[in-house]
Amino acid sequence: IIFDLMSGIYHYPEKNVWTYVRVVNDTLLTGYRQTNGWARTRTVYFAMSFSKPFKKYGQQNYDDKQSYRGFWRKFNQTENFPEIAGKNIRMYFDFDTEEQEKIQIKFALSPVSQKNALENMQTEIPHWDFEKVKKQAQAEWNKELNKIVINASEDDKVNFYTSMYHTFITPTIYNDVNGEYKGLDQDVHKADGFTNYTTFSLWDTYRALHPFFNLMQPSRNNDMVKSMMAHYDQSALKMLPIWSHYANDNWCMSGYHSVSVIADAVIKGVYKGNAEEALQACIATSNHRDYEGIGHYIDNGFIPAEKSGTSISNTLEYAYDDWCIAQLAKHLNKQDVYEEYTKRSGNWQNNFDAETGFMREKRQDGTFKPNPDVMSTHGQGFIEGNSWNYSFFVPHTPELLMQKMGGKEKFAERLDKLFTMQLPDAFFADTEDIT
Repeated sequence: IIFDLMSGIYHYPEKNVWTYVRVVNDTLLTGYRQTNGWARTRTVYFAMSFSKPFKKYGQQNYDDKQSYRGFWRKFNQTENFPEIAGKNIRMYFDFDTEEQEKIQIKFALSPVSQKNALENMQTEIPHWDFEKVKKQAQAEWNKELNKIVINASEDDKVNFYTSMYHTFITPTIYNDVNGEYKGLDQDVHKADGFTNYTTFSLWDTYRALHPFFNLMQPSRNNDMVKSMMAHYDQSALKMLPIWSHYANDNWCMSGYHSVSVIADAVIKGVYKGNAEEALQACIATSNHRDYEGIGHYIDNGFIPAEKSGTSISNTLEYAYDDWCIAQLAKHLNKQDVYEEYTKRSGNWQNNFDAETGFMREKRQDGTFKPNPDVMSTHGQGFIEGNSWNYSFFVPHTPELLMQKMGGKEKFAERLDKLFTMQLPDAFFADTEDIT
């Protein structure tokens, strides 16, 4: 059996910072691997157990020559050596087996320690009955998927329940069976009265996934908001998560969309925590002037094109998030906050060009940047989009947007055109196929 500690999904040189493996006995390994890039301090601890003892084992270290390695060379570390460390390691384990014999492996993870990883394994799967684990997993998934029952063809059922299954995969639980997890401050915390979550890809999930959770998974979404608040409490910047991942924030994409998730959960009665503190966290995040043009957005009502390559999409998404904060403030009878953020939520109008009917980059002096290309997704002030689709992004005041685009009929015609126009192949030439 080969244990490859070098490779990974989306692998690249220097991704592995350090790897450690301890051979505890002839059936058990523990260790960790630290990687950088996304979640730049991501450290995952593990415990790995075999269903029968191995006869011998070894490892190969593929690291480049280091200037100083200590004096581990006194040992032969390549065979039957119980403590392995390095950046790029592969191990092998040899067994005495019969014809068609199967060896089972149990693998457990922890964000905190090797000890916790082993405790997770011993608590969650203390036996070697694979069929039992399989049936338990099927029963749990069937319970969740049966929350919605549809009458449809088999093909439609497969599509529907596969999609529903996908919606429940993330965000992911990020604490051990004893409640411990690594926080954003890199210290160990204990989730008290909630399950801690990570993998908040909020630019992707605030529109539909979390509102769906409020209906179908309210207790989970309550825990997710509590996890966001814990993230805020541990943040050196005092900001809610933008793209939370393994005790880090990746700061990916536009907006501060935690506020959308939080406002929705509070107003619908899903969040059982302190709503006043949640509002203050939303306000603090939205006023962090050093973050991606927020200072310019507050001062000017838009982000100048000279200051950001994604000035329009940032402004539009901040405006929507500010509307969410306004609704939360209204719910909590904070009239002054409601009025302030309602005004801020209208900032999208500063990028709307009434002459063309499209959102356009605006320069520091308040004039529109000339020669816009409404089809291009590069250099036009947007992230992963263009003016054709982003010009519709005013979800909080669609009636006003319709009015500015010439009324409902013209708006509908234009929306139809967005979905029926032929997009030249040139726009896909450099697009990564992730299917």
